[in-house]
Amino acid sequence: MEIVFLTLIAFIVGSFSSMLGVGGGFIYVPFLHLMSSLPLGLAVGSSKVAVMFTALSASLSYLRKGLVKLKVCALMLSASIPGTILGVYLIDFIDPKPVKVIFSVVAIYASIQMMGLGRRVFKVKASRKLPLSLPFSFAAGLIAGLTGIGGGFLFTPILNLVVGLSMHFSVASSMFLIFFTSLAASINHFRLGHVHLFYAAPLVAGVLFGGFMGAKIVVKVEERKLKQAFSFVLLFVSLLMLLSSLDLVLMLP
Repeated sequence: MEIVFLTLIAFIVGSFSSMLGVGGGFIYVPFLHLMSSLPLGLAVGSSKVAVMFTALSASLSYLRKGLVKLKVCALMLSASIPGTILGVYLIDFIDPKPVKVIFSVVAIYASIQMMGLGRRVFKVKASRKLPLSLPFSFAAGLIAGLTGIGGGFLFTPILNLVVGLSMHFSVASSMFLIFFTSLAASINHFRLGHVHLFYAAPLVAGVLFGGFMGAKIVVKVEERKLKQAFSFVLLFVSLLMLLSSLDLVLMLP
């Protein structure tokens, strides 16, 4: 019965995650750790595998629709991967709480910008958009490596606000980026024995169908509504992480 429930949850989360360009780990990890009593290390590792297959399923669909900006993704990966590696290395030397506070504040600002409620502090010239994505991508990888925050909550705003892609292209390209970053993380988790196959298998089964379904539905969603939906989710996660960094609520990872 638990396997069926996990598969259903994964299908639902995978569908919505692929529509918003996020991995879904912010739901899988607390669910596996708190509801299924899985140790945190196993919950994170098993979640990363599910995120990888969510991104794979959605990316294949988005690639067929021509929504993935491969040149932009390659450029961003060249900066985000070194940032992630550095973040993982520094995790034993830097307290992640101040980093979470910084992420929360920046992400709250990004969500307000994407809602169209705030005033732009700076405007990026077209010729500088791609070069400017490099430092942002490096910072995104660094923060993800230090805190375990899913890349989608960082990549999608960068693609939309900095690079200037529409939400549909931003979501699709974000899922493509997430696949490669979560693939690297999953390999490492497998090597460390942090993947519980009993829990990972039903999650993967659910997200494979969910990721495909979400990518199929999102092309029919209006740009404005898609941006608003992502903004609200980003705002919610940012506030939750800010409260977590202040030890006011439990937020995993």
